[in-house]
Amino acid sequence: MSKIDRTIVFRFLLLTVLSSIAWAQSPVTEDTYIVSGSSTIQGTNPSLQVAAPTTSALLKFDLSPFAGTAGSQVVRATVKLYVTTAALSGNLDVCLVTGSWTEKTLVYSSKPLLYNIPILTNVSVSTASKYVILDITPAVQGWLNVPASNLGLALLPSASAPCTWSTTSTSSISVVFDSKESTTTSHDAGLNVVVVPTPGQIPNLSQFYVDLSSAQTIGGTKTFSKHLQRWQQADIHVQRDQCGSKHRSVRFRPRLQSLRRRVVHNR
Repeated sequence: MSKIDRTIVFRFLLLTVLSSIAWAQSPVTEDTYIVSGSSTIQGTNPSLQVAAPTTSALLKFDLSPFAGTAGSQVVRATVKLYVTTAALSGNLDVCLVTGSWTEKTLVYSSKPLLYNIPILTNVSVSTASKYVILDITPAVQGWLNVPASNLGLALLPSASAPCTWSTTSTSSISVVFDSKESTTTSHDAGLNVVVVPTPGQIPNLSQFYVDLSSAQTIGGTKTFSKHLQRWQQADIHVQRDQCGSKHRSVRFRPRLQSLRRRVVHNR
């Protein structure tokens, strides 16, 4: 395959890949944590704490960049959390929030309702200065299908009855994550979403590629940015006839030119 053909194929494949998948990050809009028995509002705290038995974190993400995207188009959606400290390793559960809340007013006594089927359970957190990745694809798919249902996530210490604000934890976890207010490490949570377009959203690329599975004819005037180096591709054959004269045959194979032959007769 010639260099120009390889370039055409590469550009076509690149356009196809870029047109078939998209990745975007959704920022966290609200995050806080609540502690049983405490009336202190933590909405501006640079940290998000999850600790047994009843200290839990809540997060909400902005999905406006995905307006008009169907849940079925989401291939994968993950939340990335940075662990600032891990005083006690342990497990947490990831739950869907079904009640309204805001970081400016939320305390434990006004905690929102949770969907009682967890997204994830027993997520291990044990090491500081590392990220924890949470796959919440089903949750994001549901939020996009019903935007009003995007009320965020709750991170609770793992319990035998997950997502029920249980006061009996099965984990000894005590960890701290960066919040969006963190100015020390500044690794606030992020939601990464990978989506595929619908067939109608994929552009027609036929004008940008050549079907190389069959013979092609290139017509019209073509301009090349570099000279064709035909001398680099040649077959040289030397033969002697009955009189002892040498016959040298040089056959060139230039790119995008018809085959040429030049015969030099030497005595």
